[in-house]
Amino acid sequence: MPETRLRRAHGNWVSGDRFWNREAELALLADYLEEGAHLLIVAQRRIGKTSLMREAVRRLEGRFLCLFVDLQKSHSAADAVVELSVATHPHARLWEKTKAVFGNILDKIGSKVESLQLDDLTVVLRSGLTLGDWQAKGDRLLETLASADPRA
Repeated sequence: MPETRLRRAHGNWVSGDRFWNREAELALLADYLEEGAHLLIVAQRRIGKTSLMREAVRRLEGRFLCLFVDLQKSHSAADAVVELSVATHPHARLWEKTKAVFGNILDKIGSKVESLQLDDLTVVLRSGLTLGDWQAKGDRLLETLASADPRA
């Protein structure tokens, strides 16, 4: 039998043949999600939290609507609302609903801008949130996400 060698991991997460020996954790994660649990996965760096979540997303595709939201750049609750909003962009129907939450901002620029890149979009949404409305927009966004079809 050939010798199995571990390769040094580079990058943000592992997948494919580099993701192994986490079947018990994946099954437990899927069970909790099926039960409707809210989960917080906490561990030191380079343990495999992101790899575990990304593999779960791959395996559960179609059963759940999975968004990957990186909050590392967020310094406030309003920033987190923006990052959550931007995470809907790859899901066309959900993105259309998300844009409705930010209609006042996107309508203003829509006639002036032909296209937006994701980083530009983040800036636009951030600049459109105020201290007085970020929480209401966040609540509307969470309601939209909660009612979303997993196949969106």
